[in-house]
Amino acid sequence: MKYYNYIEIDNFEVIQQKTLDFLVINDFLNTIGFSILPWKEYIEVCPELITAFDRYGIKPIATATYITTNQEQSPIHIDNLSHLRPLCRINIPILNCAGSKTEFYKVPLTEFDHFIQKNKLDYYRIKETSSYATKVSEVEIIYPTVIRTQEPHRVNTNMNTVPRVCMSLTMDKDPVFLLEDDCAFNR
Repeated sequence: MKYYNYIEIDNFEVIQQKTLDFLVINDFLNTIGFSILPWKEYIEVCPELITAFDRYGIKPIATATYITTNQEQSPIHIDNLSHLRPLCRINIPILNCAGSKTEFYKVPLTEFDHFIQKNKLDYYRIKETSSYATKVSEVEIIYPTVIRTQEPHRVNTNMNTVPRVCMSLTMDKDPVFLLEDDCAFNR
């Protein structure tokens, strides 16, 4: 199974800078964990995001940030397990992502506890007593990256550069098709 793929998007650096500016101005950098951004306000500041994925025939419909400042903030987890939710999301590095890794694991589903987050979204976190996790892949999100969020994963944060800020996008169509090799680019 392929867990991630780097992709090219239009206006990558512009999106990074405008997103960081939005987060600073609206005091989101102090919001640790997964936070949904106000879509209308964000798009007014960064309209380039709407057309950034046109080459793939998809558009973003929601955005969030995942901010970490220590290792405990990202245990092995699954974002959701609903057949109504996409298998993948697209992550864009915003700040201090170099040196951090998103790690993917094989873990039996029985090893997870279900939670409802403050943002009202489902979240499955590995049980503290579990010893069944086997790392199967990892990626440094330094370019726009499609990742399998319905597979067990965690962020191994580079503690020399925090906070680590990554934007996570929900698209109008599941971007799982972007995991195919012909969508990849080499850096």
